[in-house]
Amino acid sequence: MRPKKTPYILLAAGAVLAVAAGATMMQPGPVKRGTPAFQPSLPVNAGNGAGLSAAEGLANLQAEDAALSDLVSAVSGSVVTIRGESMGGTGSGFVYRQDGWIVTNDHVTSGARTVTVVMNDGREFQGRVYSANDRQIDLSVVKIEARDLPVLPLADTETVRPGQITIAVGSPFGLDSTVTIGHVSALNRPAAVPDPRLRDARLYTGMIQTDAAINPGNSGGPLLNIRGEVIGVNSTINTTTGSSAGIGFAIPSNVVEAVADELIEKGSFDRGMLGVSFNEEIKPFRLKELGIQGGVEAVEVSPEGPAAKAGIRPRDIILQIDNEPLRNQSDLLISMYRRSPGEKVSVTYLRGGRRETADLTLGGREAVAQLESQMRGTPNAPQTPNVPEGEMPERMREFFREFGPDVFRNGEPRTRERGENAPRPQGERPRLGVNVEEPTDATRRQFRIPATEKGAVVVTVAPGSLAATMGVRSGDLITKINGRAIEGPQQLVEALGRVQPGSRLTVESRRFSESGAETLVFTTDFR
Repeated sequence: MRPKKTPYILLAAGAVLAVAAGATMMQPGPVKRGTPAFQPSLPVNAGNGAGLSAAEGLANLQAEDAALSDLVSAVSGSVVTIRGESMGGTGSGFVYRQDGWIVTNDHVTSGARTVTVVMNDGREFQGRVYSANDRQIDLSVVKIEARDLPVLPLADTETVRPGQITIAVGSPFGLDSTVTIGHVSALNRPAAVPDPRLRDARLYTGMIQTDAAINPGNSGGPLLNIRGEVIGVNSTINTTTGSSAGIGFAIPSNVVEAVADELIEKGSFDRGMLGVSFNEEIKPFRLKELGIQGGVEAVEVSPEGPAAKAGIRPRDIILQIDNEPLRNQSDLLISMYRRSPGEKVSVTYLRGGRRETADLTLGGREAVAQLESQMRGTPNAPQTPNVPEGEMPERMREFFREFGPDVFRNGEPRTRERGENAPRPQGERPRLGVNVEEPTDATRRQFRIPATEKGAVVVTVAPGSLAATMGVRSGDLITKINGRAIEGPQQLVEALGRVQPGSRLTVESRRFSESGAETLVFTTDFR
């Protein structure tokens, strides 16, 4: 059993009974792990099913279809839509405790103190937001005044495996109660996502990757297994279009439990820190060579941090915290999430083939300030004062190295794309709000653009931008700006530079499909 943070608080745990015809019975408090929200009744076939008649095969498919529909009915009442004045849209969440505690993403609540929570049955509640306030932990809880709410149980994500079926429920594009189905694609994925509100990037580690469609508005909603248990909180996607490309990421439920419980009990969140950064996961062949089952290799160690003071050095492999073996980086992070600054721990590590043990006192966020300063002082490292705190994987820091010292200007992310793509500092000229590329063989195939066509290919359109309001889409080939021919991104920038703010802007483009091509003309004021 993992140790709880001090002071130790005993939480009441209620059981969830098996669902029949979409009904659930809930008890106060969080739901015990391993207690499914739904248990389907399916026919059991001997062997591999060979020899089944067509009627028997169809009956099995119908039973599976009904079981999936019953599961969705059972869990949908626990999924909510979240709205807030500062959000500029909607997000999702789910009922974590029967007495009105909701889990969602921190970027969904978007710094708000209160939000509106809309239940599946249409009821609306004002909710108070409690944020983790940590760039590596994109989680918030919301408290509404309600009782006897249907709770979704958490799965133990240590049991999650690639290939398992996943079900995402949420409000993509504001469409509440939307269900998408896929599989676990991979585990322990990292991601770095710019967050304009923070003027920084959110750094995700240990994420569950899924091909269940995740779109804007799904954030904060549950990713479920076939037992109706939450295996993760849908948080971000990897996309070139702003919509699902079949690569979505969810924060594992083990992280959710550790963070949500402390936010509920204390109203705030703080985690212990070793003062180390780490790199990619240790490869299986190297684990075998070292004769270990798992661990986390320290890449850099803050000279004044707890780990350094205890004698831990770069290249040491951390094997264990107290009596908890570490399989990977996610285990280490969760171990720190469950502990507080000032807590004493014993760290077992491997150095030169020998196991060593160090006793240390965990630091708080200030413990890694020197580590971050050290990182910023390395060649090609960013000089931004907002580098996220904590045990930061090297690949996350590459995000800042790649995007340079000016990752954010005036609260907007600079994404280093070509042409018309970077947001403008205040006082600069208006921008169209598109990311464009030269037509290449790949983009021509993707968007059906003939080899004879010239222009600037629109790769993405920023939500709420001038281009978005005009109706420009990804895949459009911009061919003229105010009658001036465009043959590539550079000509687009030059043409826009000639348009005076407040004057009329006419964008001519070509849009291609299986049925042919059409010429589109968009006109608006250039503001």
